[in-house]
Amino acid sequence: MFTLNSALHFIDTAGAHVVTVYQSASPLTVPLAGLPPERCEAYICAIKKNDLVQVYVALLTSSNKVLVYVDSRPPVRESALPGVLKEAITFAEGMGFQPEEMNLNYSAAMREVVVRGLKVFCPPKVVKKPVPRRGTAATVPLRGHEKIADVPPAKTEQQVKEESKPAPAAEKAPEPVRHGKPGDEAAALRMELVRLSAEMTAAENSARQVLVATKNELNEVRAEKEALALRVEEFTTAAEQAAEELAAAHGEAHALRTEKAALQRHMEEELATVRGELAALGQDKDAETKAGNRAMAALQEELARLRNEKASAAAKGEELTSLHQAAQKELEAIRVELADAVKKGENAGKRAAEEMASLRVELEKSVAAKSLAEGKAAELDELSRKGEARLTELETDLERL
Repeated sequence: MFTLNSALHFIDTAGAHVVTVYQSASPLTVPLAGLPPERCEAYICAIKKNDLVQVYVALLTSSNKVLVYVDSRPPVRESALPGVLKEAITFAEGMGFQPEEMNLNYSAAMREVVVRGLKVFCPPKVVKKPVPRRGTAATVPLRGHEKIADVPPAKTEQQVKEESKPAPAAEKAPEPVRHGKPGDEAAALRMELVRLSAEMTAAENSARQVLVATKNELNEVRAEKEALALRVEEFTTAAEQAAEELAAAHGEAHALRTEKAALQRHMEEELATVRGELAALGQDKDAETKAGNRAMAALQEELARLRNEKASAAAKGEELTSLHQAAQKELEAIRVELADAVKKGENAGKRAAEEMASLRVELEKSVAAKSLAEGKAAELDELSRKGEARLTELETDLERL
């Protein structure tokens, strides 16, 4: 669970410690805790410290204020990072943002530039301990004097060492002849003058040492300044290179987005074409199904007609068979009568022969009709088999459709 940490006003880290960054696709106006609604950008940042990763959700307002939400749980191992990131993305989406992962696959310098370019980050503060300046005293106070005027130019270190050696003892001035109080005052003045001269010499030596130390420190500062200038130049070069890489990355991302949009349009067109073809195939299938049904009905009607004709032909064949049998019986009877007629007379035999010839013609016609009926029945059987085979094929085709 992510809660607002009002004590944090930025995410204090360096580019090398940033594991991943998500940025909202566009700013949104959202209500803020204890503040009026304001337009904000959302950032999700994973920071690695000592092999553990802490996830933050930061809101950057239009007034450049940063609100930092911290995971209430302790930092996790990098293996558990995907689950925490998913919760952070869900938390940001709950406020209406659409986080997208930023590309941080750059060199170390470029990565640092990218991280410093985000206002929710601030690199770790490096507190430099002040180095006390050697010989900070600008002047050396003398007894009875406020400062040394007209300090001579700085001398070399060798000269300072030679001059810092103890001066040989001054020749002792002859003691003045004491002639009373004025002489004592003059002697005291001369002693004071010697003492002041010695202090003056010591002060000059100290001032020269201070000047040499200051000069050395100035040289060190100049060297540090030159080194800092080189570092600034290197950083500027790295920043320019990073800016070029970032511009190239933005161009590549724009090209990829354009290509993605074109590919999506092409896929939508292809999908519409496929849908149209499927609809046409469905219509063709319906038409073929209807035509097959009509053909099936026609074949069923034809088969029924053939079956009726077969039944009729069979009935007719049975009738012809009955007639043939009756004719044979009648022929037998005629033969018997002819035999009797032969016995009765020649004339009767002649007439019987004629009648017998007539009966033979009718019998031949009956036999021919029977053969025709049998051939017609065989033809009807063949047509019936073909019709049933065609009906089976059509039923199979209909099942496939």
